[in-house]
Amino acid sequence: MLIEKYDEKPKFEIGFSPLYFISYPLYNIQCRSILQKYLNHYDTSVAYNDFINVNNLNIKTYIIYIVNSLHQIYKDEGLKGLYNGVIPMLAHIVSKRSIYYLLENIHYSLLKRMRKEKKRESQEKKGSMSNYENRLIYEKEDTNNFIGDVINFNIVKHMNFVKEENNCVKKKYFHLSFYHTLYEYISSILSYPLLNISTKMIIFQNNSKSLLQNLRNIIHLTYAYDGVYGFFRGINNFLIIQSLDKLLNCFLYKTFSNRCSYDKVLTIKVVLSTCLNTIIAPYIQYSILNRSQSYGLCKDTTFNQFFRNFHWKSHLSNVSVGLAVAGVQLIIIALMPKDTPKNDEVVHKEKDEYF
Repeated sequence: MLIEKYDEKPKFEIGFSPLYFISYPLYNIQCRSILQKYLNHYDTSVAYNDFINVNNLNIKTYIIYIVNSLHQIYKDEGLKGLYNGVIPMLAHIVSKRSIYYLLENIHYSLLKRMRKEKKRESQEKKGSMSNYENRLIYEKEDTNNFIGDVINFNIVKHMNFVKEENNCVKKKYFHLSFYHTLYEYISSILSYPLLNISTKMIIFQNNSKSLLQNLRNIIHLTYAYDGVYGFFRGINNFLIIQSLDKLLNCFLYKTFSNRCSYDKVLTIKVVLSTCLNTIIAPYIQYSILNRSQSYGLCKDTTFNQFFRNFHWKSHLSNVSVGLAVAGVQLIIIALMPKDTPKNDEVVHKEKDEYF
């Protein structure tokens, strides 16, 4: 990730906080409201949970809908119903972070070893003078033509140092963005089957049975109908959504990193990410449906069919409100005291050991 604080050595993060358990029931409701319209009812081996009545939602009725849905799920299925699929979801998050950390740590170790080898080679050539030192000597000789030799020499030296530092920043930015994005995609692909199973268990989990029985049932149905492909169904949509977030990161880094602090850039990212997710909400919903479309679970619905039946009126209403709120937040951020350039801060927060 581009907008991220780095230590000198890769640091493992579990990927979720206690607040995740508060927000998970809302994700549960979202998945149910999407999937219930496309369920297949002829397979008796699948236990379907009770439906939630979903109308054309807008901002005015959204809170009422959430409260009623939480009450209905709790009444029909108990507390477990609000957390259907949470175990494989947590396994997905932790495994994704673990794979990412493993790849990052291997990368760090290899580059650290390469750096030590280069350092050893440079020590063997201790007698030779570097190009940088030669250039400084040449510049020092040129300063004799100026008034105030020492002052001008220091100015020229500082200008060259800043120029090389800026080049180093650009090199680090592209280097880190490529490898870290690659590792994120690899970890997302390898951990995706757990996300796939978690989404299906939200609505197909039978709380009268044990977790292992439900897992075995979902895995069996997915493999029986779609084979191994069933566990990776919808991964293309999932990766496209992640790519949009990466593009947002690139835009923020290139636009604001030179004149804003890390915390301010992170605040802008949260605002724009929320706005982006509101705009692409139909595609996110289709992604959730797409990974649950195993034969016998959810109907095989095409991209065009889903968007033809989508409630665009309520979506446009939500987008307009979201854009207005985001605009106000960005205006407030713009009116905050201006920061000094933060190039040095960004560089220091990245992993110098990578070079």
